[in-house]
Amino acid sequence: MQKYNAFVYTGFVAGVLLLATNANASESAMINQFKKLLSEQAKQLTAQQKTLEAQNRQLNELQSRLDQLSPQENVANTAGAPAPKKNAKPEQSKSVVAQTGKQSAEPQKTGQVQARLKEMPKDTKPPEIPRVSADVGGVLTPKGRLVVEPTIQYGYSKAQRVAVVGFNVAPVLIGNVDVRDVRHETETIALTGRYGLTERLELEARVPFSRRQETSQTRPIIDPSANDTFFNASGTDIGDIEVAGHYQINKGLNGWPFFIGNLRVKTVTGTSPFEVPINLKYNLPEKLNTGSGFWSIQPSITAIFPTDPAVFYANVNYLMNIGASVPQQTFLRLDVKKDPDGKAVYTTVPYRTGGKVEPGDAIGFSFGTSLAYNEKASFSLGYSHTIYFKSQQNGIDIDGTDVDVGQFTFGLNYVFTKKTSANLSVAIGATRDAPDVQLTLRIPYGIDI
Repeated sequence: MQKYNAFVYTGFVAGVLLLATNANASESAMINQFKKLLSEQAKQLTAQQKTLEAQNRQLNELQSRLDQLSPQENVANTAGAPAPKKNAKPEQSKSVVAQTGKQSAEPQKTGQVQARLKEMPKDTKPPEIPRVSADVGGVLTPKGRLVVEPTIQYGYSKAQRVAVVGFNVAPVLIGNVDVRDVRHETETIALTGRYGLTERLELEARVPFSRRQETSQTRPIIDPSANDTFFNASGTDIGDIEVAGHYQINKGLNGWPFFIGNLRVKTVTGTSPFEVPINLKYNLPEKLNTGSGFWSIQPSITAIFPTDPAVFYANVNYLMNIGASVPQQTFLRLDVKKDPDGKAVYTTVPYRTGGKVEPGDAIGFSFGTSLAYNEKASFSLGYSHTIYFKSQQNGIDIDGTDVDVGQFTFGLNYVFTKKTSANLSVAIGATRDAPDVQLTLRIPYGIDI
């Protein structure tokens, strides 16, 4: 019995010791688990602090860019307080975030910033629009890039009962001949080169080669007749070479349109109207001129206003023709006298022209809009008008030389690659003195040099 009691006592003591040992082991495991959790929380807190510092740096950078874009306005400091230091406490980081959120949530200032950003263009370069004339359309050539642009142009016009005086200067006809009907066709092949000297300055040169065909329905001067006859004349030669410069005046910021200044100079390389022989029977030139015979300078300014998805444009120009002394040319003028019986007697008398000729200057304007269908195709529609003043010969105004040329214009542009595109423009006459129609196809090709 005593042995049994001793055995029971010994087992009880062993059980108590075993329970105590298990309790100590469980407490140690819990302590280690808490330490592990604290370590993980510390790592997460460090990572969050680094994220907050990075976000504050980004806010400061955005604020700095916004201040540069709108220096004239006091834009709210959306970045808030400066970024916390590397060893800042979590409570300090939380206060910085709270302060930033409070300042950026001001509705009035935030609305001003958003409205300001909407007014700003995405780029400081004018957008590309279909080219509708020499100084309207296209885009300024980037610095160091050469654009070679072959051009094909066709023009047709038909005028009835036009008084022609033997030769023409630009669109002005100076003369003393009664022409019933004139049909005129012109085909011009030109090669234009443009080079971007700087990001804002572009230089241009244009070399045209023209073929002109003219059919006149008239009556002979020497032998008056009641029947009309047809007289054909043509001319094929190089035209007047032109050089030009285009300069972007501003960046188009703060809701302003882009302004581009243009200066074009036309030479006298083409066949002059004073160099062609005159048919004295009809008082018409036997060969058509391909140049005007006078130097001219044309300054202009183009305004381009983008408003997505459309672009509005306008141009104002002034053409200054430089007068020159021209050789004398002899025409025949039909003179009517009455005989003793009162009947009309037709005779021809010599009529000479020459001396100091000053072609009339001209002022012109154009306006229109361009709409982009997508990134490759765009369309433009506009109107242009040019008013030519009277020409003078030896200081005397020549009647009938002041004309108005108005045209409706529209163009299509398609970009094949970054280097090549095609542009087709059409001009339809809106006034009596304007050509009936003009078709122009341009295919520019860019080369980086």
